[in-house]
Amino acid sequence: MAPPKIKRNNANRRGKVRFIAYALCAVAFCFFNVFNAPAILEIFHGAPDPNNVTSKLANRVEGTTKWCQDILLEMDDVPYRQHRKQWEFCFMAHALDHFGKLKEGSKGLGFAVGQEPLGTFFVKKGVELTVSDMPVDDSLAEGWNKTGQHAAALKTTFRKGVISYEEYAAKAKFIPIDMNNIPEEILKGEYDFAYSSSSLEHVGSVELGREFILNSMKALKKGGIGMHTTEFAINSLTDGGEFGHMSVWLKKDVDILAKKLTEIGCRLLPMDYSIDNILDVDQLPYANSNHFILQLGKTIHTSIAFIIEKLED
Repeated sequence: MAPPKIKRNNANRRGKVRFIAYALCAVAFCFFNVFNAPAILEIFHGAPDPNNVTSKLANRVEGTTKWCQDILLEMDDVPYRQHRKQWEFCFMAHALDHFGKLKEGSKGLGFAVGQEPLGTFFVKKGVELTVSDMPVDDSLAEGWNKTGQHAAALKTTFRKGVISYEEYAAKAKFIPIDMNNIPEEILKGEYDFAYSSSSLEHVGSVELGREFILNSMKALKKGGIGMHTTEFAINSLTDGGEFGHMSVWLKKDVDILAKKLTEIGCRLLPMDYSIDNILDVDQLPYANSNHFILQLGKTIHTSIAFIIEKLED
């Protein structure tokens, strides 16, 4: 009978072989994804202008601007991690301020706000805010709640480190809203701005997301601003993706939205499709930094921000 030491060595060898095999499989998987993923289209390469407040794709360069750094500090979300959610929050706040909507007495409406910092920041600026999220009996609500992205009451929409909860509660109220079925009492043209951040891709399809945007514009006064971000494919003009829980928009979907908005007396501000020249692609499991361009399946996508104006008569 072989001594125990020899048995242990054999087990160690088998363990090392398995480890090497798993490592080789992981390398092969990464190699396949990197070299078989469709390339980012040339039309999206370029240098975005941080001073141009218009509809645009997420980009790293704006995160280094003074206006973005100042907003991150006020939102208690420093340091800048080169993360697209930070860009979304900063750009939306910057654009709404640019158009004069973040001031004492303005009325704002937030959809699917979850536990993001925008609402608390807007109240700090003097806005009277209505925040909302999907009803708790919605089949998706439980999943979002587990990841800390769903709000069921005003308290859970509050972000510490910006203002006190007492200050927030004095100007904010919460109501549950299904984005596919906005209550008529909300759609009476009483708000100065409405917004959603990375939410409309979860309403069921690109078409339903577009209908949400069109419908939500009814909530705004003349001259009001709608601001929404969602997922946008940058490696194809024809293939986006429906991933069950998420829809990815294509350039043609944006063109349709612009046309539909014109038909109801609104205007999508011109699109800047420049993403910047740092084209690192984040893959599952996604990182908490350097996260601007990501891949799901064969779709490479990033955030797109729509700025929509409800035109005066």
